[in-house]
Amino acid sequence: MTGCREARRSGGIRHPWILALYAAAMGILEAAVVVYLRALYYPDGFGFPLGEIEPPILRVEIVREAMTLVMIGAVAVLAAARPWSRLVAFLIVFGLWDITYYAGLKLFLAWPASLVEPDILFLIPKEWIGPVLAPMLVSLAWVVGGFLLHDARPEELRMRATDWIGGTLACGLILVSFLVPVGPPEDPGFLWSVFLAGLLLGSGILARLRRNVHLARSSDGPGGAIPPKDPPRSSR
Repeated sequence: MTGCREARRSGGIRHPWILALYAAAMGILEAAVVVYLRALYYPDGFGFPLGEIEPPILRVEIVREAMTLVMIGAVAVLAAARPWSRLVAFLIVFGLWDITYYAGLKLFLAWPASLVEPDILFLIPKEWIGPVLAPMLVSLAWVVGGFLLHDARPEELRMRATDWIGGTLACGLILVSFLVPVGPPEDPGFLWSVFLAGLLLGSGILARLRRNVHLARSSDGPGGAIPPKDPPRSSR
């Protein structure tokens, strides 16, 4: 309860564990939808090359994915008051949604057999393809970083222009690794070097921001800042 009150005062995320529960429920729901899709289009088991999906159904699936992002964004806005905290809330929900989605597929379909098994991850603006492990690593970094920074105040983060540039570059490298096709359609490869460069860069920025918050709070704690001297008292 104390953490929630602190979050309200600082503009941080309200009720982060309820937010996590919402994300996990979304992930299981997403897994259930994919179970139905695979039963219809991959009755003999999912694999590459990808099967053909009728254009009307494909359009519906793209709309569904877009509305999923809207749902995550909407609950992130409701969860916090400040733009930074809303961004962190988005990262937490997206990450937990993705992790529980794969947990749901493992529970319902006993899939994937291996974390390096390729999967189609997204359809906007085109197919994202990569091993299951890759999006799970990104999601794990977002969830851990999000919970470490969810109650941070902007003045504690001390973000610089290089942090924004580095974060944008990290996202770009990860996107390139998912969007650029490698290998034949029946056995897609993956740009692991590009992906890991983006993941390490992004994780390093999150770690630096967490360190900034720790240093800022240490300087405000006992023994960190020099307390002001008492004003001199009048002799009368």
